[in-house]
Amino acid sequence: MKKHLLLLAAALFATFAQVQAAIEPTETQMWWGYFTDSDAASIDYDSGLGFGSASTFDAGIAVPMTDRFVSGSTINAVRIWFGPDVSKLSTDLTVWISTQQPTDIAAADYVQTVAKSSLTQGANDIALSTPFAVDGRDIFVGFTFSTRSAAYPLVSNGADAQNSFLFRHNGDQWYDFNGQGYGKLAIQLLLDGGDYPRDCAAATDFGRIVVLQGKHGSASFSFTNAGANPITSITYGLSTDDATVVEERTVTVSPVGFGGSKSITVDLGLAEQARKYSKQITITKVNGNDNAEKRRTAYGDLIGVSSAPAVLPVVEEFTGTWCGYCPYGTVGMQAAHEAYGDRVALIAVHSGDVMQVSSYDDVVNAYASGFPSSQINRSGTSYYPYYLKSYLTKFFDRLTQGSLELNAVWTDEEKTAVEFRTTTRFFYDGDEELYGLAFVLVEDGLKGSGSRWAQTNYLSGRSVEADMAFWGKAGSTVSNLQYDHVAVAGWDVKDGMDGSVESSVRDGAVQEFAYTGDISASTLIQDKAKLTAIALLIDRKNGFIVNAARSEIADAATGVSRLEGEPSAAVTGYYSIDGKRLAAPARGVNLVKFSDGRTEKVILK
Repeated sequence: MKKHLLLLAAALFATFAQVQAAIEPTETQMWWGYFTDSDAASIDYDSGLGFGSASTFDAGIAVPMTDRFVSGSTINAVRIWFGPDVSKLSTDLTVWISTQQPTDIAAADYVQTVAKSSLTQGANDIALSTPFAVDGRDIFVGFTFSTRSAAYPLVSNGADAQNSFLFRHNGDQWYDFNGQGYGKLAIQLLLDGGDYPRDCAAATDFGRIVVLQGKHGSASFSFTNAGANPITSITYGLSTDDATVVEERTVTVSPVGFGGSKSITVDLGLAEQARKYSKQITITKVNGNDNAEKRRTAYGDLIGVSSAPAVLPVVEEFTGTWCGYCPYGTVGMQAAHEAYGDRVALIAVHSGDVMQVSSYDDVVNAYASGFPSSQINRSGTSYYPYYLKSYLTKFFDRLTQGSLELNAVWTDEEKTAVEFRTTTRFFYDGDEELYGLAFVLVEDGLKGSGSRWAQTNYLSGRSVEADMAFWGKAGSTVSNLQYDHVAVAGWDVKDGMDGSVESSVRDGAVQEFAYTGDISASTLIQDKAKLTAIALLIDRKNGFIVNAARSEIADAATGVSRLEGEPSAAVTGYYSIDGKRLAAPARGVNLVKFSDGRTEKVILK
């Protein structure tokens, strides 16, 4: 699928250089880039970036002087990947290097022209006629070309990164596409400096692995090449609870170039008890030589649990009425709702439109890889929301370390506040843990008039999938829509509340917590009968959502009173006479628990 780009000193000159065959670095050289060999290996050339009309493209990267590889080097060549539409260039290619983000490309510190006839799909190695000495300066490296008609020649791939994809269209302002979901621009620099660290592997923390007590746990352990030599083998040691490494293993891998990452499976050992085991994986050797990288130890936990609690997956879909492809997310969310109903918590997080709520801004900034996109349990993986129904299947049987129950009750007849009452239970022993509870209200059927409520639709007039037929037939903007699962209020939704979960957890122990969320000032909520309350149990060590619970909101309790002069205390739970927890008081005899420890018997007629 072609992708449209959405906009958010004396120079050295050389002319008409040609693309060379692949340049192999000497012993003093290395290919460097945000864009790695791993990114290059998985390029989808059918997903080129460009515009549907004649355009001038300026694309590049920024390299700060603090980069330990580039700052003291000389740039000898540039490698640029193009898609098949490179044949549609109407001008020769201009390669440039500048110590300032260039306004006038011709005034850059180094400018070199490359004949368009020599450019091909894939990697193009361009030797600089005059090697460029960086000398510890901030630099910008990029290229410029024009097209006479629609063309999508740019290539990018991998995860977004700051400074890795700068773009300007028709001489307008520069944009850093970090966070927009385009990945990294496909460009690398051939550096010559002589004294690069050669055999280095940086380890990545592997998080928290949950297994049933008495079972082995394994981690997908990732490392990154931080040296000039391709990595073909690593030797690592595993330790538990900060003990001395007692065992080392050597693993052979297919070559991993600079900046590239590789994952291997590491057996973390047996979880004999229902407790937390701190684990460390240290890469001691790379290619048989001592690992010269400081970040060579990865940390994580193996958690053995005594029981497998039920789980409620949480989907947070990032969307906006301004986003022309977001109808794919709308349809995907609805398909997930129809397939799974209350077995999944669906939260549509709007940004940049009339339904945006500020309480979710930090989550958008941390987890939205683009629009539309989605996270499931904030696992760190971005899911295209159109396919949520299939993605969710693997999450229902997920093993987790804690359970969560929620009862939500209006605090007053005017429904100006909701009291969230939770019961949290963990199934292992652990100290110095960091968990927090967060609360969200979602509403179905939101609607409004005027342009602020109209959905932009890039699918208008296109051939689309059968379930997208409405959007293919609709206009470029669609009014009179109803929006479902919309997050309309939230409290501490990114990290959870301080003090909501005790730091010491014990297998089977129950923790109760109550919080009142005031919505009296909300101007977004339209129909309180269509609200659903959601509680999130968040692991604050890694940001993951451990578990969740959802609840309809019961009417304010009646028939519960205090004696005159009795100290005020919050209701923490309602129970039937046989001890079953209730969402709200029922007719007949109820047991009511208060935050001060009292339990009262109340008859509701």
